[in-house]
Amino acid sequence: MRNVKFIIALFTLVLVFGFGWSQSGAPQAFNYQGVVRDLNGQPMKNKNITLWLSIHQGAQTGPRRYWEYHQTQTNDFGLYNIKVGLGDSLSGNFKTIQWGTDKFFIKVEIDPNGGGNNQSADVAGFAELLSVPYALYSGGTGGTIDRDSTNEIQHISKNSNTKVVTLDLGGGTFVDEVNDDDSDPSNELQVLTQFGASVQLSNGGGTISINDGDFDATNEIQTISKNNGVVTLTSGGSFTLGDDNSTNEIQSLSLVGDQLTISSGNTVTVDPSATNELQTLSQNGDTISISGGNSVVVNDGDWMDDTYGLNCGNKNIGIGQASNTSYKVYIENDNSTTNARYGLRLTQSNYLSSTIYGAYFSNNNYYTGSASSNYGAYNYSYRSGGDGGYCYGSYNYGSNYGTAYGTAYGIFTSSSRGSSGYGPSYGGYISGNNYGGDGDAYGAYIYSYKTSGAMSYNAAYGAYAYSYSYSTNTGENYGLYAYMSTGSGTRYAGYFEGSVYSTGSYLPSDERLKKNIRPYQSALPILAKLQVYNYDYKTEDFPRMNLPEGEQVGLLADELESAMPSLVKKAVSPTHTLTAVAAVNELVDQPHEVVMQEVEDESGVKVNKEMISINGTIMTPEEALSQFAKEPLKMTPDGQVVVGERVEFKSVNYAGLVPVLVQSIKEQQEMIQKLEQRISDLEKQVNK
Repeated sequence: MRNVKFIIALFTLVLVFGFGWSQSGAPQAFNYQGVVRDLNGQPMKNKNITLWLSIHQGAQTGPRRYWEYHQTQTNDFGLYNIKVGLGDSLSGNFKTIQWGTDKFFIKVEIDPNGGGNNQSADVAGFAELLSVPYALYSGGTGGTIDRDSTNEIQHISKNSNTKVVTLDLGGGTFVDEVNDDDSDPSNELQVLTQFGASVQLSNGGGTISINDGDFDATNEIQTISKNNGVVTLTSGGSFTLGDDNSTNEIQSLSLVGDQLTISSGNTVTVDPSATNELQTLSQNGDTISISGGNSVVVNDGDWMDDTYGLNCGNKNIGIGQASNTSYKVYIENDNSTTNARYGLRLTQSNYLSSTIYGAYFSNNNYYTGSASSNYGAYNYSYRSGGDGGYCYGSYNYGSNYGTAYGTAYGIFTSSSRGSSGYGPSYGGYISGNNYGGDGDAYGAYIYSYKTSGAMSYNAAYGAYAYSYSYSTNTGENYGLYAYMSTGSGTRYAGYFEGSVYSTGSYLPSDERLKKNIRPYQSALPILAKLQVYNYDYKTEDFPRMNLPEGEQVGLLADELESAMPSLVKKAVSPTHTLTAVAAVNELVDQPHEVVMQEVEDESGVKVNKEMISINGTIMTPEEALSQFAKEPLKMTPDGQVVVGERVEFKSVNYAGLVPVLVQSIKEQQEMIQKLEQRISDLEKQVNK
């Protein structure tokens, strides 16, 4: 059953062009109106609908003489207007209907969704066609011409202001007292009346039967339902069950011997003895106690428990060796077994807002005699032979995870010296030596990586150098000092692959630093050999050199070398050696995160290790590189990652061209002056 009802509120069966006859005869169509409403009685406004209309002779079930369909749209009141006889014909001929021979009925079918198949349509109703269509008959050959002037067609009208209804040609007037603003007779008020088991709607609204023997609305059949523990009775309210789950009923626990049983459950064997229960060991000062047992006093005369923890007084402490006479704490670990991997391991967790130190070293030397070394912490690592692996004098790692704010230092060093002190003061002094080995030697290897995301809005520095000197200090002050020793091969005090920005740049040019000083001659002929080019760098072939993008202007080192070989030098872009984690950050495009996770090393000792999280999967950096690295790479025996290729190329000292340009301008100026003098002499000769 459709959720729509169709109300044919008014059959306006009026000839399209009126009843005035002409030689052309009566028009073969008449107007038809209807209103479509839903089950709640609301008009279906501005709705595309399809109507099928058929003319039946003699009765509603009589033979169908004509059948057509219309596709139209309702207005703001659910009202539609069509012209019967002008639709798309499906069967029969509207013009050949013999209107004067019998009664005729119209059948209306409607599809409220505008479909094209009347199998999905509903029958809106039947209506008998009365006088209007028979004007069609009177316009045919069987009619008689009406020459009576007293029965002409009249027009009725209503003044919306005075509510006076007028019929012209002397038909009279009356005042319409009904307050009906929309003038639509198809939506007037109707009255619902019950007669026993029948309910009737006035104004042709129809009658239905109610099959209820007692006609009492207070004792109708109701339906009970249950939804998530709520029981509901139609027209009778609802209530919530206390517990409708049969799997959590009250059970009984019983113990028989060593058998513990729960009703509607299982049975387990337990230990009924109260003499072997778990106990707790505790210490109070030098007294150790066990719950339910006794206490003993531990006091060896050297160690005591005071406010600050365990204190051994002013004695030296030696661990892993026979005696210790030189150091406050001496730890010796020869690593002869796989059990001891660390001479000393310090782990500290902090969940507070205060500063936390894994280890804090302070060493003060107030000795005023001969000079001596003073170390806050001295780290030394030595390895000889064996397989590859890391050898760190000190390994420091600092990280901020999640939404943590603040600076994370892998290592933070600071050095200060009083005004009366002498000698250098180093915040950090780093030396790297490689005695005949194949690997690289770094005085300091510095790597910085910053992920994308909402929290990564600060700068990332591989190295940040800052130097401050008081105004009264007349000595040197370097933010960063780099030194390159002399020797064979390509050597740089600093090598940068990428742009370098400086607010000032100087080259040594003091006369005291130079020898074999002599004037530079013939700059113009040399410069004339040079060609200036526009070009682009092959950034795709040498991605790791960070060559400039876009169009460039410059010289070709190969051409400059033949003219001025001193301004061309051999340069080398080395391979890049990275830690595995640094290589992941540089070579893996998939979103990833570096996380610290406690794992067991090859000897079974639990250590914190940097791991990689990709799409929720935790893996080692080496595994991440093998699966996701975007370019080939090489692993060294000690776990480092070598990326890129060694590239040898020629470089140009463009700054060295400046003096040559200066000299060429001087030579050019001399030529100009000579030419001007020659021109002047020639002018004098001409003017004689």
